[in-house]
Amino acid sequence: MIESGVTKAATVARIIPRVNAWGVTGTPVKDSVEDLRGLLLFLRHHTDSFRELFGQISMRHTKRLVRNEITIPPQKRYVITMPFTAVEEQHYQTLFEQMAESCGLNTLGEPLSEDWDPEDPAVLEAMRTALDRLRQTALHPEVGHRNRRALGHRNGPMRTVAEVLEAMIEQSEISMRSDQRAFLSIRLTRGQLLENSPRVKEALAIWEEVLESSNSIVSECRDQLKLELEQAQPAKSSNAQAQEDEDEDDLDEAMAGRVGDARRRLRSALEIQHKAVFFIASAHYQIKVNEDWTKPDSEEFQKLEKLEVDGYNLAKKLRKEILKESHRKAARSMQDIADSALGQTFVVIPEFKSLPESGIESRSIIEELQDLGEALNDQANQLDDWREHLVQLLLKPLVDEEDQDKEITGEEFEESTKLQEELVVYVQAVRTTIADRQDALSGQVNELVRHETIVSVRQAKDGLGPFPEKLLELLQTLATTLEQEMDRFTTAMNARVEYYRQLQAVSDMLESYSGPKTDVAMNALIADEEQLRKKLGQAESKHRYLIHLKEADSKADEQRMCVICQSTFTVGVLTVCGHQFCKDCIMLWFKAHHTCPVCKRRLQASNLHDITLKPQELRVHTEMAGPTSAQDAHRSPGSKKSTIYSEFSSEKLEEIKNIDLDGPAFTTKIDNLVRHLLWLRESDPGSKSIIFSQYHDFLNVLAMAFGRYRIGFTSFDKPNGPTRFKEDPGIECFLLHARAHASGLNLVNASHVFLCEPLVNTALELQAIARVHRIGQEQETTVWLYIVDGTVEESIYNLSVQRRMEHMGRTQNEKSKQSTPELLDVNLEAANSIELEHASLSKLMSKGKTAGEAVDKGDLWDCLFGHVVRSRSVDEDRLRNDPTVRGFLAAEAAEERRKNQPLHLVHGL
Repeated sequence: MIESGVTKAATVARIIPRVNAWGVTGTPVKDSVEDLRGLLLFLRHHTDSFRELFGQISMRHTKRLVRNEITIPPQKRYVITMPFTAVEEQHYQTLFEQMAESCGLNTLGEPLSEDWDPEDPAVLEAMRTALDRLRQTALHPEVGHRNRRALGHRNGPMRTVAEVLEAMIEQSEISMRSDQRAFLSIRLTRGQLLENSPRVKEALAIWEEVLESSNSIVSECRDQLKLELEQAQPAKSSNAQAQEDEDEDDLDEAMAGRVGDARRRLRSALEIQHKAVFFIASAHYQIKVNEDWTKPDSEEFQKLEKLEVDGYNLAKKLRKEILKESHRKAARSMQDIADSALGQTFVVIPEFKSLPESGIESRSIIEELQDLGEALNDQANQLDDWREHLVQLLLKPLVDEEDQDKEITGEEFEESTKLQEELVVYVQAVRTTIADRQDALSGQVNELVRHETIVSVRQAKDGLGPFPEKLLELLQTLATTLEQEMDRFTTAMNARVEYYRQLQAVSDMLESYSGPKTDVAMNALIADEEQLRKKLGQAESKHRYLIHLKEADSKADEQRMCVICQSTFTVGVLTVCGHQFCKDCIMLWFKAHHTCPVCKRRLQASNLHDITLKPQELRVHTEMAGPTSAQDAHRSPGSKKSTIYSEFSSEKLEEIKNIDLDGPAFTTKIDNLVRHLLWLRESDPGSKSIIFSQYHDFLNVLAMAFGRYRIGFTSFDKPNGPTRFKEDPGIECFLLHARAHASGLNLVNASHVFLCEPLVNTALELQAIARVHRIGQEQETTVWLYIVDGTVEESIYNLSVQRRMEHMGRTQNEKSKQSTPELLDVNLEAANSIELEHASLSKLMSKGKTAGEAVDKGDLWDCLFGHVVRSRSVDEDRLRNDPTVRGFLAAEAAEERRKNQPLHLVHGL
């Protein structure tokens, strides 16, 4: 309360009379000595006396100074790297591409535009957001609200890898269908530029190609809808048509889910098919009436006329199918009202009868009731007329019901506007009378209807709103009915309005192209079309790969065989037709043949999707002290190993990996962490562990996993969490996040610390380790750092190690050419002390409860793309030194030189 020295509480505390003042704090200094200012002011010591005061009452000790006086068991540090599963790898790489693009960079970290400014605040914010999301995704695809929203799962428990794959497939299909629609739509538009001109036959050819593609898409969407319906209602008939026509409340509820999505995809595909059919019929008409191409009454003329008529009939049939759902809802509401009208089941409003005369004292009351009854009877009579007229309006047939042979003109919505406006007016008037009657009978005012009435009257007086004259006329009298009956009228009216709105939207799609029909416009459309073609090819390849993962049950550790070289591979390519090859082979093949080696399907570059099938194995990560870049790493192979993280037995790693887990997988990191804890339960009975992460959301996922596998845990946020961890032998883990105010927390009963992700700010890591590696610890402690290979975690880890190695280099005796473990441990402690001294602990975390650590703008690029650049450099060196590649390049160079030689030298002349 008083440590800031400037708050109102601190000001009041300073003026309270006292004999002795006590300032109690567990951590008086968090960031710098400035933290002591508030305490000194409270104790009435001037800040100028700081040096003299603390020189008398305090002493400073470091582990280095008192190393020989205290005994703290040694600490071992291990870093374990692991690969993603194929599903996680696909999701991460897709997100990495999206995040790089949002930063204005490609996947190599190179700017996409010349005016890219690394100091631009918007760019820096985008890079921070990208880094945060990628770090969260390396833990679990749904850690962080942005990642959950991106997967369409804002609330509810975290999903397993299989469930995430289902979400990825669904999103991929939505994206692919959207790209298909955009591609076919722009082709339809390009055809419109050629119609009503001598090039109409070119337009016809384009539209026929679009129709062929749309027929295939519609067929796929129909099959998918049929499958979703069967899964949603397994007890119903397997006949798809019967299911689609059924009037079932269950389907209405399912519309919000997968069945609804399937219906919307089918409708979108039908709209493109409808446009293509209509435009083709129009092209047949244009060719038919052109006497230069077709002689009147000739056989060709008759053929074109038949194609035209058949096309327009098919277009009308498709239009009805597009409007089927809205028509069904409108027809159902209208039928409900028609049944009531036929059976006279509308609510009957009883007539108020005259009351008998009474005494002198009650006569005035009776007269008032008599007047009220007469007014209510008048309302009832007026309402009967309104209801009858309203029913007649609602039961008027919809367009396409009046005349089955009548073609739409594109003006249906305009023609029905007056009818719909009259419906709105009558509905508003009846709602007003309902509210007035309720007020008269019960004294309760319906404020919503009252407000709507005031707004409607104001608009009518201003000449606005629907049918203003009629509204003023109707609102001069009152009527009544029941709210439930009024809701039925309103529902029917809204259903009719929605039907006409959709009908007008379908009609608008068939409007002629109104833009410029110049060569510039045509070239622009062709360029956009080619770009969309490439985008669609990539989307189809990605979707095919996700389906492939689902069919293979996401078994990324299976041995994959390349058809070309007949060898296994980890980095390969999957074609849109579903065949996979190692990347080197297919790239060499693609230079000479643009077809699939297996099925001979024509392929483009966008139809090839890169896949990574890494073996699911744990590896110990060892760092080299000295090299600070990828270039130095391969030039100094003799550098001594880092002492920050030690080696770990490969046999023990294999034991951890071989532990079987029942149930679906969460993620690579979570599953391996669970296996590790179960392994410790057997290899180090009774041991306790601290699980540290900067993200509280990830600890919630771990809690779910620990609950499934019966691993006891508690946390700083739970009541008596630290006490239970110390006293309850069934509690094996303590979940600790970076935002927990745990600077004074003592957990020396724990002997293992698991760092779920590497950190740029080493001080956060050291704060977690310090909970166990401190005075009072009686057993050897171990730190385990988990890293996912090929992610930003690798970049962050390299950056963190590099900095501490630099600090160690400054603290080492330059004259000493040999290092003992004790000396290296001292140097590491000194390096850690430097990190803590340079860190402001209160500023290490970003703003926001769910955000991660704060990363300096100078480190953002290295964290995002450092591992990519390093991996690329290593790959280039490997390929450069590969004898096969060197031989291939030499042959290519010789062939190029031969081509460039003069002709007489080639023939030896």
